[in-house]
Amino acid sequence: MKTSLSHRLVVAKVFMSFKTSFKIHFDEADPAGIAFSGIIFTKAHRCFEKFIEEITQDAHEFFLNSETIYPIRHTETEFMRPFFPLKEYEARVSVVKIGDSSFQLQFELGLKEQVHAVVRTTHVCCDKKTMGKKSLPSRFRESLKSFEIPQ
Repeated sequence: MKTSLSHRLVVAKVFMSFKTSFKIHFDEADPAGIAFSGIIFTKAHRCFEKFIEEITQDAHEFFLNSETIYPIRHTETEFMRPFFPLKEYEARVSVVKIGDSSFQLQFELGLKEQVHAVVRTTHVCCDKKTMGKKSLPSRFRESLKSFEIPQ
């Protein structure tokens, strides 16, 4: 039986997640006052940047100077409620899965206990010069494990 992302959220709330916040700006909404759905990927990526700062302590090195990169291979989202401008929303970031050369993150975005959307991103570990897949560095893998949701 296939389960929706929102159904699987119950498990995520029991374990440690990284928490941050973001704001929907007025220019990110349509005339009806509902945020453009594509902006959620930008908001999730900004939360990812904050998450990386938390677990690596050097986001500049991670994103710009490292010989290892982590491009997004897959992303998906499920919307449960609209986002409105000029509101501050909460984000919880958890690690869904850690593979040999990839990891999957889950972003629960909403207000208090109301989840408005869930975004999942799968990142692949690659050599920056060759773009060939490689194993996750052990230190980074250990940092991710602190936020992993048990299967």
